[in-house]
Amino acid sequence: MIETISLQGTLHQKYDVANQDAVRTFDTKGYQGLVLCDGVSLKSDWTFSNSEIAAKLVSQAASMFLEETLQENMETEELEQLVREAFVFAEHYLQENLRKVDIPLFDCQTTLIVALYAKGRLIGGIAGDGGILFQCQSDRFGMMITHLKTSSRVSPISDQFAWNFFVMDNQQDPVRSVIAATDGVFDQLIYVNSQDDQQISGNKELIDNLFHLNVTAPQNPHQWLLDCIEGLESTDDKTIAVLIDESEAFNQEKQPETNPNEA
Repeated sequence: MIETISLQGTLHQKYDVANQDAVRTFDTKGYQGLVLCDGVSLKSDWTFSNSEIAAKLVSQAASMFLEETLQENMETEELEQLVREAFVFAEHYLQENLRKVDIPLFDCQTTLIVALYAKGRLIGGIAGDGGILFQCQSDRFGMMITHLKTSSRVSPISDQFAWNFFVMDNQQDPVRSVIAATDGVFDQLIYVNSQDDQQISGNKELIDNLFHLNVTAPQNPHQWLLDCIEGLESTDDKTIAVLIDESEAFNQEKQPETNPNEA
């Protein structure tokens, strides 16, 4: 199952600015993909940008590239290389399209998160903030992030030196659930809790409910997720994608404990 939510943040609501996040998913040739973007809100002159354009272009390009180039039964190394190539393609696609409408590149930027799931394997790529959380069959938990979020500074997709790529491939303990989120949501799940920025905490209850969304809200997971994300306090736009492998290999699910209003 895959569920997504993308909501306009309170700051953009206040100033009548569009939701500058974007999310796309795909399911093809035995692979599932989550692609999320978070447009950089301010231009170099500190006015609001139109970075919803960048988020839309980059999410479309990365998703399209992967859907068209993925082949059945690819090795993990090949999948990682494809994710890297998707970032290159998406960044070039952004440049080309902004040039056509005479928008300066660094006045229309976005982050990019790609989570590619392949039957227990997870390949991630991140340009910017936000991140990816995953849970394995053993309930072991992990995350893929570029850095701990301690300021509003972000390195968008056009800063290629800041791209990071990740692989989780352990067939003895395969990945079962994946959460990908832009910073408006991710920073409510994982956050720094010390003055020296060295200790992090997480909203374990909420994360567990998301990892088991198909059990948390079996009748209407989308509505539960919508209510949950709407209830998170954030001035940023809020975007999340949840992927759960419901195949026979992962039919031993446990019951989580809470409802979204208690998270």
